[in-house]
Amino acid sequence: MSDAHDQLDAVTGVQLAQGIGHQPAKGFWTEAWSQVMTRPAAVAGLVWIAIVAFFALFSPLIASGHPILVWQLDEAGNKAGLSSPMVEMLSLADIMLILWGIWAPVCFLWPKSITDRGTR
Repeated sequence: MSDAHDQLDAVTGVQLAQGIGHQPAKGFWTEAWSQVMTRPAAVAGLVWIAIVAFFALFSPLIASGHPILVWQLDEAGNKAGLSSPMVEMLSLADIMLILWGIWAPVCFLWPKSITDRGTR
């Protein structure tokens, strides 16, 4: 029955009063993102901004001379332990910036339908 109503090109006022042809209202951001995502140039622009933002955030770590993990050797040349010079050189502000760079895209791009499943 709903398939016939989804295919209507026009409805009368009586049909609207009966709920036929009614479309649920979209929120502002839902409408804005749906219009942006239908345009390939806008999507390409967003991808470019994401790439630039990724390298802006992580380039100090990628380009630093500090290795992520280093095996410490004893006098005989055997592996004595594992250390992380890069983690040791990071300040609290660097760690917070990295965590924000991971958290922010997930928070803003997470589909609302996933978070609303338990409330309906």
